[in-house]
Amino acid sequence: MLVGISYGGVFGLLPTIVVEWFGMAHFLENWGLVSLSPLVAGNVFSMTFGRIFDVHSSYSRHEILCLEGVRCYSVSPYATVSACLCGREKGSEVQVEFSRNRRRSSTLEMNSQPILHRPLSKPFTLPLL
Repeated sequence: MLVGISYGGVFGLLPTIVVEWFGMAHFLENWGLVSLSPLVAGNVFSMTFGRIFDVHSSYSRHEILCLEGVRCYSVSPYATVSACLCGREKGSEVQVEFSRNRRRSSTLEMNSQPILHRPLSKPFTLPLL
């Protein structure tokens, strides 16, 4: 149940975070990449955990048995925690770099001269259909 609540919470909050970080200009592109990430991680971890189970299992004619008890899966939580920590570290690096770039671009905008616009010679009107 906790996994379901977390997964639902993430998909409720992430669109807001993507808009805040990257703006609306490329929201669909960025949101598409963010929402595809569980697909990649799910496949990688399924294969990894299956491989861990296979290493500790014995094969008979019609079934696969793991008679080692908890050791059949004991490495899986460590693999998950290490991947989470690596992802957190990489995410922190991206966030720091993003905030540096945002500060740098806002400083450039404040130092630039305002652009003066010439008034139009005649007002723009839409043609009637």
